[in-house]
Amino acid sequence: MKHFLLYHAPALVALALILLYLPVLLWGTWQFDDGHSIVDNPFFRDWHNIPRFFTGTDCFSMDPAMGMYRPVLLLSYWATHALFGMEVWGWHLVNLLIHLGSAFVVWRLFGGWPALFFAFSPIAVEPVAYVSARSDGLMVLFSLLAGWALWRSWRAAIELGGRNRAIWLRWASVGFMALAMLTKETAVVLPVFMVIWYLDFYGWKNWELALWNAWRHLAAAGLYLLTLFATGFLGRSLAHPARGAWDQLYTQIHAACYYAFNLFCPVHLSIYPVGIAHLGTMDFIVMGLGGLVIGGLVFLALGAGNCLPRLTIKKDPVVLFAILWMVLALLPVMVMPLNMEINCRRMYYPLIGSCVLWAHLLKDDKGWFRHAWLGMLVMFAVTGTLNWSDPVSLWIDASRKNPESAAVKINLGDAFRQKAQAGEPEYWHAAEQAYTEALHLGGQAALAYNNLGSICLAQGQLVEAERLYLDALAFEPDNADALANVGTVYHERARRGVEVAESRRQALEWYARALDRNAFHRVANRNAGLLLQDLGMQEEAQFYLEQANRVRSLP
Repeated sequence: MKHFLLYHAPALVALALILLYLPVLLWGTWQFDDGHSIVDNPFFRDWHNIPRFFTGTDCFSMDPAMGMYRPVLLLSYWATHALFGMEVWGWHLVNLLIHLGSAFVVWRLFGGWPALFFAFSPIAVEPVAYVSARSDGLMVLFSLLAGWALWRSWRAAIELGGRNRAIWLRWASVGFMALAMLTKETAVVLPVFMVIWYLDFYGWKNWELALWNAWRHLAAAGLYLLTLFATGFLGRSLAHPARGAWDQLYTQIHAACYYAFNLFCPVHLSIYPVGIAHLGTMDFIVMGLGGLVIGGLVFLALGAGNCLPRLTIKKDPVVLFAILWMVLALLPVMVMPLNMEINCRRMYYPLIGSCVLWAHLLKDDKGWFRHAWLGMLVMFAVTGTLNWSDPVSLWIDASRKNPESAAVKINLGDAFRQKAQAGEPEYWHAAEQAYTEALHLGGQAALAYNNLGSICLAQGQLVEAERLYLDALAFEPDNADALANVGTVYHERARRGVEVAESRRQALEWYARALDRNAFHRVANRNAGLLLQDLGMQEEAQFYLEQANRVRSLP
């Protein structure tokens, strides 16, 4: 029986992961940034746009401000759309297969227990259940493959007649590294990993030889950085940072505590983690104590820290390797001032180092500690998959953990509104209450007013809906959603026979203003097309309906 389990371990782990993520595959939906980057984004669906993926950032999102240079990620979107269309279960399945592939490579590189901890960690739930988080999953898979190819090249180099094979494997490592960087920018730290592995292979005293042999990886990284500058992405990011240098230092010192705590005790995960400004004193005390305990374990494992000052890998190379992995993997997101202070999927890359460290520290003769830790991870992962399978549960959990966030309240209101639109009218009041709470918190007022207006519109309260849409425009005059929605109010008046000619004229005017801000706005294009059909202008109507059809989304 034992031999059977060992022989079929990869298949059994794959089956267990499919069962774990079955709620996401069956009931998962589009979430959060999926709207602007996937659901309403027509650019990645047309194979004629593939060259544009590599030459700019305009195909990444319907929102120009959200443009990023991730051509390989867009290629994966194109392939997934070709296979599954916009069936969300197919997109989640691809994310799960990517996570399975990463777990398999972790097994080949580091062994069974690190792979099990990685596969069933609750930190991995978001990169699987959140479609837009594929950037993290795919980047990690390519990074692991780059490391595996480099490791295999060293083994081939010492085999008889394996020199040519070793060279090809090193080039394969460079290729996988390039794919990782073209999937997500945080993979730019991968060349540093490669240099460290070369130094470990040749010895720190032979650093010149190590750097010489790492020239392929360093050259690829240099070409990638030049490409980022050429596309304008890196220049824009550096020219318009999300916050100043001192604010960045302050927030990321606290973020480091958050990441360190959850990498070793993942109990405070959320799609929208609490911002640093809203963390309570008890949160910092718990995280600080957790950091001290973890630091103590690492200190003891290193033999009173004797090997760290000398930076040698003699006493406990596994611990030092795991620490370096976690620090380097988090370095890009700690240095760059990103829009979100904390993001749970940023822990997916350093999670590998955490899993290697836990597997090493929890060694015992019978493996009871490792089994207990795996059981705890599975328990939290089950909770995470159940939350992610239902938008209401997901955002209620986020609201409980981050009660002072207006963005969380708005997304919670959206989840309630979707339930109400699906035929459960009791959720209308809950949605209205969530949007009102967002207004009271003093953030994203335009979005809150716009969504409150949509509730009134759905219930036939046209006067109140128009007032709320205009309130939204008072905060954001160029808000395409609010502009299109005012047009919809006048369109509905015309349908009800209220000043038909004037209402139609006003509706077309508001739709035109919305399309001036966003030529691919789905609602504005569709409704303008339908209104022009009513006016007998078939050719003009066909143009707008085709535009709407290009960006149609699933309900």
